[in-house]
Amino acid sequence: MKKRRNFTLIELLVVIGIIAALAAMLLPALARARSSAQSASCLNNMKQLGFANSQYATDYDGYSCLYSEMNRMPPPLCNYWFGYRLSNGLYGNGSQYDVTRGLLFAYVGKIPTVLACPTFLYKGPWTELDGGAGIAYNGHWLGGYIPAEDPDGIKGCKLSSVKNPSRVIAFADAASEDDGMGGTTDFKPTLLLTVSHGTPEEEFAPTNNPGMIHFRHKGTANVAWADGHADNNKIGKSNPGSTKNIGHLAESDKNDFYRTDGKTLTP
Repeated sequence: MKKRRNFTLIELLVVIGIIAALAAMLLPALARARSSAQSASCLNNMKQLGFANSQYATDYDGYSCLYSEMNRMPPPLCNYWFGYRLSNGLYGNGSQYDVTRGLLFAYVGKIPTVLACPTFLYKGPWTELDGGAGIAYNGHWLGGYIPAEDPDGIKGCKLSSVKNPSRVIAFADAASEDDGMGGTTDFKPTLLLTVSHGTPEEEFAPTNNPGMIHFRHKGTANVAWADGHADNNKIGKSNPGSTKNIGHLAESDKNDFYRTDGKTLTP
C-alpha cells in the first residue's frame, strides 16, 4: 500500500499564489459589477421619483412637489420634499430628517430607499437621517416654498407650464463641494443649487457657484427630468479643483435647471 504524500511547503505556497492571483483578477470585475448594479438601481429610483412627482402634481392641481413648506434663514424645522427637518445645519451638516414624513414619501410607496442613491450605505433609522442621501431636487425652480407667514406663498410651478420639461432637471445625483467648513458633503444636499437666481438670459460667471451634480457612477450621474423620464449622463464640466467628480452636465447649469416659462423664483 502506497504511502499518502503530503503537500510540500513550496506546493502549498504555489496553490496560495494561484488563488491570490485569481482573486486579484476577479475582485475588480466584481467591484465593476457591483458599481453597475448600484447605478442601475439608482436610475430606477430616479424613474420612481419622476413618477412620484407626477402623481403629486395630479393631487395638487398640477404643481410640482414643494421643496419645503417654509422659506427662512436659518432653515426652518418643517416638512421638506425629502423629509421633516428635525434640526438645522448648513448644507445638511448637523441637520436631521425624518424621511417618513417627507412630502413625497407616500408617493414613493413609503419606501425610504427610493429617496437615496444605493451608494449611500445608510444603516441607521430613516426617522433620524443625518442630512440627505445623495439625491437632490431642483427646488428653487420647480418646487418653490410656502412661507409660514404666507400660506398662499410661492407654490413653485405647474409641470405643464415648463416649456422644455425633457431638458429641465427635477432630481439628480448630487453632492456639495463645500460644506461650509472646507469639506465635501457627498450625500448631504437635498436641494440642487443653481449658479444664479436670475433667468437663463442673464449673464453670469459659471464659477460663481460650483455645480452640484455628482458623477459618482463611474463618471456618470443619474437624472430625472421634469417630464418624468430618467437617464444616465456623462460629466460635462467638473468644478475647478474637484476631486469628487462634482460639476455640471454641460459647461454650466445654465440650460439644465431653469424653468423656461418666463417666470423666476427667489430662494
